[in-house]
Order: sequence, then structure tokens, then C-alpha cells
Amino acid sequence: MRRVSPCLMVLGFLASTAVAQEKTPDKEAPVSPELQALVKDYESATRKFSMELRHAYETAKRSGEQATFDFKKEHPGGTYSKRFLALAEKDPESPTGFQAIRMALNTSGGPDGKAGTWAGSIKLLRDHYAAKPGIKKMISMVGGFGDETGDGFVRDVIAKNPDRELQAKAYQSLAEAREEIAETAKMLKENEELRKRLEKTRGKEIDKLMARGDSARKEAEALRNTLREKYADLVADLAIGRPMPELTSEDLEGKTVKLSDLKGKVVVIDIWATWCGPCRAMIPHEREMVERFKDKPFALVSVSADEEKKTLTDFLAREKMPWTHWWSGPEGKLMDTLNIQHFPTIFVLDAEGVIRHKEVRNEGLEKAVEGLLKELEEKKTAAK
Repeated sequence: MRRVSPCLMVLGFLASTAVAQEKTPDKEAPVSPELQALVKDYESATRKFSMELRHAYETAKRSGEQATFDFKKEHPGGTYSKRFLALAEKDPESPTGFQAIRMALNTSGGPDGKAGTWAGSIKLLRDHYAAKPGIKKMISMVGGFGDETGDGFVRDVIAKNPDRELQAKAYQSLAEAREEIAETAKMLKENEELRKRLEKTRGKEIDKLMARGDSARKEAEALRNTLREKYADLVADLAIGRPMPELTSEDLEGKTVKLSDLKGKVVVIDIWATWCGPCRAMIPHEREMVERFKDKPFALVSVSADEEKKTLTDFLAREKMPWTHWWSGPEGKLMDTLNIQHFPTIFVLDAEGVIRHKEVRNEGLEKAVEGLLKELEEKKTAAK
């Protein structure tokens, strides 16, 4: 399971970030018929919910009520999360127990989820898995929220697990969670309209988040320094201001492509999937942005995490997306290098390949690109 962006959850934007689908490390291990049946039942309930949501949205769209659309029915995940947790508690260290913990977390809604299963699921992880192998993706997901409960498990991994790769992943997850908090705090301070809109529904939470911005950034810097000093051989440094590592992937024709081929251009890397609703919602604005900057040294690269490339090509045959497309798949090397935990994930690079912005979207994304293009133009002018 890939995590939901923690800051977006704090802001009540749960629907705006899709959780990436994950194959767990022990995916080949046999699990009980009881868990298999429960997963099947959950997937059926989720499909039904999605169909009802789509039908309600299309009805609102046809009647001209799209702008005020409000689907009040709750996702079935919370109900099933309690059932998954109860099953996990029977035998936490069995393959069924581990998968049930994963599913309990996957359906919990995060630290503030209504299911109330987050803390219990994390306790099972701390008690039974902190020192064990095969938990890399669990670390990334849990540590990415930046909450005290999840951080406890991740810090247990650092203290108790002998695997350096897992230790590095733990530090990386803690750092990225704090970077997202800092970036979200900055966004709220700069965008008064957004801040006022969210204050109506989230109240004092917004003030607390903004107040935490500076300390979160300092914590992130300290964690990144530890990664550079002790784990540079294992983890790419993806902090703002650092060069993006070389990325390789596959284009639509199956040819190998490299990020370095785009040096000299301002580059937006958009990690997405066709099944991701928030990703699809960005397409119209991305089309406008690409058209606006078509004569500039700019490239938008959408990297698909779809299971099959055909899923991507079929989608592009129906949806106009006139920019560069790469396909990596959900388990590709690029996904691991960039520690992708949610979709969409956005990186904005300057013409030298340095990471200048992360997790910006829509108007914020366009503003970031515009600023870097202006910076590039000024440098060229000064060099003449």
C-alpha cells in the first residue's frame, strides 16, 4: 500500500490524493480462506461504492449541479478496517496476520480515520515487525504520515532492525513527511483564499499546521543530513535544492529514455496512474499549461505506474494528453528511486536538473514553472 499524503489529510483533502496499489513483500505467502473471503468482499463493496459515486457525479453533471456535488455516503473502508484488524489480532506473525494488518491500515483512513483502527494496527507492527525483514513498504506508508503513533513504529525500526536498507527507508520516510508539512504550511501562508476556505472546516488545525512549518523543515534537514552521512549508498537525496538522480524508464514505443536527455529544460515529473481520480482531474489544467509553454524550454513528463502499458496507451487513445509519457509500472526502479507513496507525486526541476519544488499542483504548479522559466531566461540574458 502506498500512503496518502499526510498534509492533504490534515487539510481534509483525502479525496485529492490516491493511494497507490501495492504488492506486499510476502505476496506469495499463503493466507487463510477467511482473509481471502474478506478481501474479496471488501473489493466488491468498494467497486459498488465507486459505481454509485460515478453515477451520482454524472447525474449531477447532467443536471448542472456539478459545482455543488456532495456525495454523502461513506466509503466502506472503515467498516472493513475493523474486521481486518480483528483478524490480524488472532495471529499477528502469520502470513494472514501480516496481510490483515496491511489491509487494516490500508482501509483505516490514516491517523485521523473514522475507523479508529490506526493505533491498534500500528501497535501490532511495533510489537511484532519492527525488527523483521520484508517491511520496506510498510515503513514508507506508516512513516509518511508524520503522526506520533506511526513515527513510533518507524523509530523502532531504526533502533531495532539490523537491516541498513530498512533503517535508511525509515529515515527517508520521516524526512519526507516533515518536508510535506513544511511545504503545506508555506502554501497556506502564501494562499490566503485557500487558508480562509479551510479554516471554515478545519478551524485551529490550520493554525497549528502553519506554526509547525519551520520546525518541520529543521527536522527534515537533520534527518536528511543523517541520510547523507550514513546511508548515501542506499537512498537518493530528493530534498529541494538537490540534483535529481538520473532516472531511466520506457517510452510508449518501448525505448529506454533518460531524464538527462531533458537537461537544459524546466521539467515537471508527474508520477500518476490512469485509475487515479486526482491524477485525471489534473489533466485539463496540464493541457492548458503545456499549450501556454509550448514555445519555451519546458517539458512535462508523465510517468505511469499502471500495471500494464496497454492500459496507458488505451487511455491516451481516448484522452488528449499531448506531452511526454513514460511507463514504469507500479514496481519499476524509478518508483523505488523516487520512493513513490502516493499519486500524483510531482517534482519540478530547473534547467540544471535540480529539484526546486515538490507536490505543487494546478495554479501552484504553473506558477513554479513560470518562475523557473523566467530565471532561466534571465541567466541566458546575463550570459550574453
